[in-house]
Parts: sequence; C-alpha cells; structure tokens
Amino acid sequence: ISLEVSDAEASLKSITELISANGGYLSGSSRYGQDDQLYVSATFRVPATNFDSVMSALREQGDVLSEDVSSYEVTMQLVDLEARLKNLRASETAFLALLDRASSVSDIVAVQAELSRVQGDIEAFEAQRAALADQVEMSSINVSLTLPVSPVDAASGDFDLGYEISNALANLINVGRAVITAAINIVVIGIP
Repeated sequence: ISLEVSDAEASLKSITELISANGGYLSGSSRYGQDDQLYVSATFRVPATNFDSVMSALREQGDVLSEDVSSYEVTMQLVDLEARLKNLRASETAFLALLDRASSVSDIVAVQAELSRVQGDIEAFEAQRAALADQVEMSSINVSLTLPVSPVDAASGDFDLGYEISNALANLINVGRAVITAAINIVVIGIP
C-alpha cells in the first residue's frame, strides 16, 4: 500500500505501533531523500488472521495512492514436503535397523554415511516446512510513505528550460525551411 502522509516519520511510528498492537513486527525499512522530498518504505509481518483489519486501519493513516493485494498458494508445497519427510523418516528407520544388524566395519561406515545423508535431508525439509508454515501464519505488508507534492513542483513537473529553448529553435528552423521551400516553388512555378 502506498500512502501520502503529511509527516512520514510520525506516520511510520504510528503504523509500527498499529502493527505491533496486532501481533506483527517491522521486518525491514528504507528511506531516501530528505525534508519535503522524503520517501519511506517499510515491510511488516502480521498474523494472517489480522491482515484484513490491519489493511483497513492502514487505509486511514493517509491518502491511499495505490494498493495491491496478492497471495501465494503453498498448500501443494506443504503436502509435497510432508510426503518427502514421511519417506525420509521411513528410510531413517530402515537405516537404523540395518546399522543394528551390520557386522563389518565397511557395512557400518556405508550405513552411517547413508543415514547421515538422510538425516541431513530431513533437517533441510523440516526447515523448508517451518518457512512455509511461517508464510501461512504471517502476511507481509509493504508500506510506502510519501509526502504531498507542492503545487509549484506539480505545475513545473519535468519542465526543462534548455530543452524548451532548443525545441523552439528547431520549430523556427522548420518554419523557415517551409517558407523558403514555398518561395522557391512560387518562383519556379510562377515564372513559366
């Protein structure tokens, strides 16, 4: 959501307090410019259950310039990870049983190597599952705060005096060429 506010610093503080009151937190922010050209951007994480109420409250923090809401479905990824974890745990159990029955050092080393690989995969998939669970439980909200544009800045826009003078000279040359071409045509056609 992009908001136009009268005081970016005070608005950021107010929004941070609003997010905290709803169980969220500030996960990152940036700012550039200064004084009346200050631009602040912040990313917040809020519980997904509070998303709608937080967005509604954010709309009241300033004039909404733009808003974009999207979601990313992770259900299939979560189902896939659960299936992989189930298979890896079954493999871990089988390797542990093999380790108990292994009699030679080479068998023990081979089984332990495979067991370590499987346990590493289990840890990696459990970390992915935790990250997906966090995505399901928490929503990200990106807030951009800008100050109102002054009427003088709005009126001048992207006015460039040098470009305007150059453009006027180019128009003068084009008109002059057209007048000279017309005069030549009149003389050439008028004489016969």
